[in-house]
Amino acid sequence: MLTRSARRASAALALAAVATACGGSPSVPSPIEARTPQTGYTVRAYLADVSLKVGGDASLSFRGPLKIVLTEVRGGRIPPSAWFFQVGLSEPLAVEGARFQVAVDVAPGLYRGPGDYELTGAGVTPAVGGIGSSVFVRVFRLDAKGVTSAVDEFNVISGSCSLTVEAARGTLSCPALELSGETGKSVSLRWSWTL
Repeated sequence: MLTRSARRASAALALAAVATACGGSPSVPSPIEARTPQTGYTVRAYLADVSLKVGGDASLSFRGPLKIVLTEVRGGRIPPSAWFFQVGLSEPLAVEGARFQVAVDVAPGLYRGPGDYELTGAGVTPAVGGIGSSVFVRVFRLDAKGVTSAVDEFNVISGSCSLTVEAARGTLSCPALELSGETGKSVSLRWSWTL
């Protein structure tokens, strides 16, 4: 016999499947963790279906469930010039010989809520108050004992990155993120998540 929470989860999945089949978008599931420091400011964690592909001077191909954290500052008494969005892995993803951390921030003054965004420039998009948008792939290189021996942070946007944020999913595509402080090393990033 299913537990009450298992029955609720099954029912939620069934409703999402029906909504999707009928042409609607799936509803946003309940987060596994949530906090609201003030009206219009939310931090939510979800176990999401994630697809991550990193190529170039670091390599990763992953598809499966991962905990992600979404931070959104929008609405309430917060003026639109201060609206902000961030999504990232809740902890680095371990693969053979390395751990990967990935995140994207849409700057205050640029973020308008769900929609399409183009992030450009030397790692940031100028915004209100000098705070810019950013994307990074942080690679923790591990030695034979599993201890971090080096950290590479690819966070300089070469060209532009495309981000789509929807209620229950998102995608990010960056053809080139250069290694901070060095020239000639870069990675590409394709990331999608569905809550």
